[in-house]
Amino acid sequence: MIIAATLVACQQEDDVLTTDPIPDGKGRVTMTIKARRPAPATRAETGNWLDPVDPVERIHDYKVIFVNGSNEVVEMVSNTISGEDGVEQDEFRFHLAPGTYTVYGFANLTAEQWTATGITVPVKNPNGEVTTKGSLPADFATRTINTTNGWDKNIPMTSRTGGQQITVVAGENQTFAVEVVRTMAKLQIEFTNNSGQDMDILGYEIYPLTKTNNSLLEPATPADIIKPSKRDTVAFAVDLKDKPIKLVKTNGTGMTTVYVNESSATATGVENQYSIRLKAKRYLESGGNQAEATEYRYGMTVNHASGGFTNICRNDWIKIPITFGDWSFRIEALQFVPIAGYQTTVVSADALTATFLTGGNICIKPMVRKNTDAEGTWRNIFDNAVTFSPKFPFVKKGTDKTYTVGSKTFPYNTRYEALSDPDGQGDQTGIILTGDTYILTQDDESNLFMLLDSGDIVGQIQNEDAMEGTLTLTLLVKLEGRLYSFSYNIVKALNPKG
Repeated sequence: MIIAATLVACQQEDDVLTTDPIPDGKGRVTMTIKARRPAPATRAETGNWLDPVDPVERIHDYKVIFVNGSNEVVEMVSNTISGEDGVEQDEFRFHLAPGTYTVYGFANLTAEQWTATGITVPVKNPNGEVTTKGSLPADFATRTINTTNGWDKNIPMTSRTGGQQITVVAGENQTFAVEVVRTMAKLQIEFTNNSGQDMDILGYEIYPLTKTNNSLLEPATPADIIKPSKRDTVAFAVDLKDKPIKLVKTNGTGMTTVYVNESSATATGVENQYSIRLKAKRYLESGGNQAEATEYRYGMTVNHASGGFTNICRNDWIKIPITFGDWSFRIEALQFVPIAGYQTTVVSADALTATFLTGGNICIKPMVRKNTDAEGTWRNIFDNAVTFSPKFPFVKKGTDKTYTVGSKTFPYNTRYEALSDPDGQGDQTGIILTGDTYILTQDDESNLFMLLDSGDIVGQIQNEDAMEGTLTLTLLVKLEGRLYSFSYNIVKALNPKG
């Protein structure tokens, strides 16, 4: 009986709102504000994957503004949702003068973020009538919003660039919807431990992410995401040592999520690859001693041209599956002292990138180890458990281009491959070079790198002080029959000559 009475009351209220006379010269508008469904490029389309699962992803308060052709804010509707869970959409009704308007919606903005929009709101009298119109700032389309990686509050939502256009007709009931978009992306990292040892995940770091100050409005296209040259990028770290994610051996699983800023991966160089560093401890015995904390590094995705993605867009929900096996792989850049010729100057090197200041010979050393090997032991790339059979000479597979520095021009191709013949599964092992391959000397273009009997991979960088560029060396290797891809960036930096 109570439920029935409530439904009748709601119906009577709706009838009143839709049957009362519409004021002269006005149209009755019913607006629904709703959070946009996640981007299909990175969120699956089945099951509950599209539904927000955390209250911070829902609408808790909102403001909707209506802007006329003179850039004046003629109306603003705001509301705060009761309760802690929030809603995916809300409805409101009001009267508006006929005309065409651009509508912008905002949800969950802090006071500081709202002030940063630069919007001046209309002034109303006690009857709710606008007496003084508000306005948008002249630079509204290029304003930014201050959000930080690891956001743990309600996620701010804004409209797309250009807003949404509606046309109100006098004397009619009309229904419209305004869409708001979460300004942040959700990364869901899912761990699987297929190794023979229990593991603790002590933390992780993701690079590159926008440090702060993303575009206020959703960029018209992913290509319009603010580029690294116009804002700071950062490696964002999460410390889990006080509450590690525990993964039991043989198919143990765990998961963590984090909200991050919309980002462009162009800061990583040619291959546009996001990377994640994991700090973990392995149990050497069941319930017994642990090894020293080990850092594992992964390319989270290949670039867009290779089937991955270059941008982390707002409103994305990206699942990142990470599987641990019994094998580890690392690449080191070593000083290479030639019998004749130049020796390079190494500025910095780690497991992902080596930066050289001068030209000369370079040496890349790939190594593998199994978790059951003695701690600190690494195997040669020609180990019996490893399949690595690059087939030389390199073959052009990219686009022919030229690079000019000073009065010199260097022809090059954007991709070279030295791969073994496909096996029964169509897999290949070998070497792929992509990006700014002009930084390598190309007296014999088909032999840009050579594999020595020692397992070292050697090449030579152009000895041009004013030359700079980044190439990515990718090794395709089989470990106990399973194919893996390992990428390493080689950077030639400008030499200031002291």
